[in-house]
Amino acid sequence: MSHPHNPLFTWQTKHKQAEKNLLNGQQKKQNKLNLLSSQKTNSLGPPIIPNVMGPNLSAASGSSVKFTLDDIPHIKWRNRFQEMQAWCSAELQKPLMTHTAVIKSFLARLTGFLRDWYDSLREYRQLQYLNSPTVEHCMNALYWEFCGRQDYLKDIAREEFFKLKCCSYNPKDLDKHFQNAAKRYYLIGGMDDPNIKQGLS
Repeated sequence: MSHPHNPLFTWQTKHKQAEKNLLNGQQKKQNKLNLLSSQKTNSLGPPIIPNVMGPNLSAASGSSVKFTLDDIPHIKWRNRFQEMQAWCSAELQKPLMTHTAVIKSFLARLTGFLRDWYDSLREYRQLQYLNSPTVEHCMNALYWEFCGRQDYLKDIAREEFFKLKCCSYNPKDLDKHFQNAAKRYYLIGGMDDPNIKQGLS
């Protein structure tokens, strides 16, 4: 039997106490982690995942998404309207979502001079936008208001497409020429026009 004053006995006692403290600390840590994970778990099932996306259109479903033309030059408005259309299309894919609900949500997110423009409309014109038969109809009307008729842009793109020329065999120049041609080709619906299709290929 070991004596309490024996150095070996003292060391064994301290060692056992240290192991016990370590195990208790690990157990407390595990309990804390379990508690945190249970708090983050929805009562209906999967854990809540924090939103790590930015405030741009990539966070399409977030309530922080706003639509404005104030932060870009006029030349890029067409691209911004395409982003708006894409957001509306994504919202429309959600269950139980209707055209009217998407249009209302979209119009509520307008900011900057887009908001000023919409607020300055008379009630009748606001109702025309709100009661558009489809999201596409609403977006086309909005596009026409700020960028002009789509048909007019197609006519310009068609003319530019047939005037495009590349007199260089440099791969970079050829690639740039192809990108310019392809951009106009799809805008004017070249895939449905055999004459244009032959011109690009």
